[in-house]
Amino acid sequence: MKTLQYLLLCASAFIFVSCQDYGTKYSPDKEHEVYYKGEGVTETHAKKLTDFLITNNYFQAGREATVQIEKIKDTFNLNFVYNKDAVTGQIETAFHAFGGFASTQVFDSAPVTITLCDKYMKAFKKLGYAPPMRLNTPAE
Repeated sequence: MKTLQYLLLCASAFIFVSCQDYGTKYSPDKEHEVYYKGEGVTETHAKKLTDFLITNNYFQAGREATVQIEKIKDTFNLNFVYNKDAVTGQIETAFHAFGGFASTQVFDSAPVTITLCDKYMKAFKKLGYAPPMRLNTPAE
């Protein structure tokens, strides 16, 4: 009997440890998902980020993509699942700019940091703070 209890306890511990809390999932379709978590992060943020990602061709048909919004204090952390082997200096620069535009267009110029992660949301490249950026519009 004690062996059975021990096995059940171990199984429960394994399930608890193996479950990850990526946050609440918002998915506009089968290929794309945005997880969001943290005080003050809502589905509205996830929807606005999804619209931004679609408009800027990050979410594309035929290519699965996952992003996580995690808010800590006043900073929105954007965690992009990405192929570690495909990261170059140009990719890092593009993600950094992406974060700056997301700051202004999605998060009302709040601080945004960018992190590249594996499929388990484990960070492999922290790109850091992305200052708010605006598109230049022609003078009238």
